[in-house]
Amino acid sequence: MTRLRTELSRLIIAQSKKIKVDTQQSAFLVGIYDDVIRGLATGPGRPSHPKLQAELSYFRTREEEAKRRI
Repeated sequence: MTRLRTELSRLIIAQSKKIKVDTQQSAFLVGIYDDVIRGLATGPGRPSHPKLQAELSYFRTREEEAKRRI
């Protein structure tokens, strides 16, 4: 899971860097992180699973950081 998280985060950041305006870049990040969180929460796994909780926490933290930049 750690490798997948790292690669997904790297891909999201690389795509967001293509956007020149900082507020639009942050809005893009918030949208993507929200989609990832929703996908994890509604996916086939149980939301109470500890590893899923860790992933949700990681992406929620990233989403909050992006929201602060808007």
